[in-house]
Amino acid sequence: KMFSSTTIASSTTTPINSSRPSSDIWLNVRPRKNIAAMAPNTRFTLPVDAVPGLGAVDVSAEIESTNNVPVIVERAMYSSAAGTFAAGHDSAGVTALSPTWFFAEGATGAFFDYFLLLANPNATEAQVEARYLLPNAPAVTRTYTVPANSRRTFNVAFEDVALRDTAVSVALTSTSSCGIASARTS
Repeated sequence: KMFSSTTIASSTTTPINSSRPSSDIWLNVRPRKNIAAMAPNTRFTLPVDAVPGLGAVDVSAEIESTNNVPVIVERAMYSSAAGTFAAGHDSAGVTALSPTWFFAEGATGAFFDYFLLLANPNATEAQVEARYLLPNAPAVTRTYTVPANSRRTFNVAFEDVALRDTAVSVALTSTSSCGIASARTS
């Protein structure tokens, strides 16, 4: 099982079957669910913004091999300005939920947009404590509620004045009894 999240409209989720047998996957791009068959040694790209209703919204994806053939999942995001490629970001999907996450490197400022993504595919809400660690100042702590079967995205620079125009790391802890998935984009 793999989880990925995105917050930019031009985004893709790409499952890859690098095994010899076919893989049957369950693809849940919230709120839509699909089943797909993947031939051996293939990949397919799902342009999330091309799915009706998902063009300009935050989405999360849960991809699961229903016949236990391993798959690899990546999430790529691209942004454009006046039809020209401006930036991109890629991230591997996570294989398990966890009560803790740590992102050692990040920055906010004129050149950087740092987004923190929290996904909760559980049936109960999750309380998540974020400790933003700064190079020359005390840590900034925030607590977020992530409703059941949902995700939230935060622009780190807007969470506190101390988080504007700075290098920053973040330590996340789910204080609920459930794990979460998390990613950062910049």
